[in-house]
Amino acid sequence: FEEVFHGKLFKDNQISKIFVLWKDLEENTYFSTGTAIDSGIKYNENTNKGETFMDRKTIKDSLITGFAVFAIFFGAGNLIFPAAVGLSAGDQWPAAMLAMILCGVVLPFLALVAVANTGSSWSDLCKPVGTWYDKGVFFVATVGMVILSNLPRTAATTHEVAIAPLFPSCPVWVTSVIFFALVLFFAFDENNIIDRIGKYITPLMLVFLIIIVGKGLITPLGTPEPTGQEHVFKSAFVELYYTGDLFSGLFVSTIFLTDLARKGYETQEERKKMTVKAVWVAGIASVIVYSGLLIMGADAVKLFDQGIDRTTLLAEMVRMILGKFGTIALSASAALACLSTASGLVGISAAFLENMTKKKVNYRTWVIGLCIFGAAMACIGVENIISVAAPVFMLLYPSGLAITVLGLFKKYVPNDGAFKGAVIGAVIAGIIDCLDTLGVSAAGEVMGYMPLASLGFGWILPSIIGFAIGWAVGKKETEKTH
Repeated sequence: FEEVFHGKLFKDNQISKIFVLWKDLEENTYFSTGTAIDSGIKYNENTNKGETFMDRKTIKDSLITGFAVFAIFFGAGNLIFPAAVGLSAGDQWPAAMLAMILCGVVLPFLALVAVANTGSSWSDLCKPVGTWYDKGVFFVATVGMVILSNLPRTAATTHEVAIAPLFPSCPVWVTSVIFFALVLFFAFDENNIIDRIGKYITPLMLVFLIIIVGKGLITPLGTPEPTGQEHVFKSAFVELYYTGDLFSGLFVSTIFLTDLARKGYETQEERKKMTVKAVWVAGIASVIVYSGLLIMGADAVKLFDQGIDRTTLLAEMVRMILGKFGTIALSASAALACLSTASGLVGISAAFLENMTKKKVNYRTWVIGLCIFGAAMACIGVENIISVAAPVFMLLYPSGLAITVLGLFKKYVPNDGAFKGAVIGAVIAGIIDCLDTLGVSAAGEVMGYMPLASLGFGWILPSIIGFAIGWAVGKKETEKTH
C-alpha cells in the first residue's frame, strides 16, 4: 500500500499493478464507497482490512504454489518407488523411511530454497562455479534425466499403473499419445503452468492418494518381516536418486519463482519467504504419502517376490487393499501425478532449449517436439527407461547435493573459490560413481575407501578437500588483487 500511495510504482513504470490492486480492493470493499478524488485516493480507515487482504493472498498463494510443488515433484518415480523400497527393507523400514524422506523430500525441497537464496534460477546458483557447470549439467540432465528418463517414464507409468489394469487391451502407444496431448495443453502456456497444476490437478490427486494410504495403514496386508537386505539406508537413498527430484528442485525452481514474481512478490526476500511456506505445504503432503506407501510395501513382504516390477507391486497391493475401487483410485492418482510432473518437466526443458538456441526455436515448438519424443520413448516400458538413465543419475547427483548445501549456506562460504572447489570435488566423485554403475570395478574400489560411502555420501570427502583448496586459491587471488 505504501508503494502505491507514495507513487513508487509510478516511478517503476508499473502502473498496471495499481489498477490490479485497486480492482482487488474495490471488489472486497477495502475502499469506502467513495471513488478516487482530486486530492488523492480515499480508502477505508480500518487498516486491519488491508492486512487481512494481504494475509489471505499470502495463504492462498502459499497453498496453490505448495500444491503445485508437490504435484510436479510427485510423479512417476515418487509413486512407484516408495512401496518397492518398503518391500526390500522389510522390518528395517524405519531406516529406509529416513533415507527416503531425506533424499526424496528434504533435499529436493531445500534445493528450491537454495535457488531462492541465491537468486531466481539455476544459473544464479551456479555463478560461483562457472558457465561450464551451469550449461553442462543442465544439458546432460535435460537429455539424460528428463528427455530419456523422467519424461517418458511418466507416460509409461500411467499406462502400466493407471490404464492397463482397467483396459488390458489398450496399447501403450494410445496411452502415450493421449497423455502427451494433455501435457501439451498444460505446458503450452508457460505463464499459467503453476496455477493450472496447483488449482486443478493436485487437490484431486491428494484425495485419491490419501484414500489409498489411509486404507492401507488401517487394514495392512501383513506385518514387516526380515528380508536379509544389507545397507538398507544407502539402498533406499540411492533408489530415490532415480526420481530425479533433486534436480527437479534445482531446475524447476525458475518456474515457481517466476510465478511468484508474477503474483506480486517482487523482491528476492519476498520470494524466498513464499518459497519456504510453499515447501512446508508440499513437504508435509509428501511425507504423509511417501511414508504410507513405504509402510504398505514393508507390510507385504510375505506376499510378493523381491524381484517384482515396481509398477506391478503397487497395482497389486492397492487391488488387494481396496479392490476395484482401489484400482480406479490408483489409476486416477497415477495419471494425475504423472501428468503434473510431465507438464513441469516439459515447461522447464522447453524454456532451457529455447534459450540454448537463442530463441531461434521458440518455447512452444520445443514443447511440441518434447511431447512427440516422450510419447515415442514411453513405449519401451518403465524398467527399461530406468536402466537406461541410471549412470546419468549417479554422475550428476553428488554435485547436485553439494551445490544445494552450498546454496543454502551461501553467506557462510568464504569466497567463490571455496564454492567452486567443493562442486568440482563432488563432480569427480560423481564420475567415479558413474563408472562404478557402468561396471568398472576399479571405480567401485576407489569409492569404497571414501568415508560414509556405505551410506551414499562418498562425495563428501572430495567435496571438503575441494572446498579447502578452492578457499586457499581464492584467498590468494584476492590478496593479489588488493
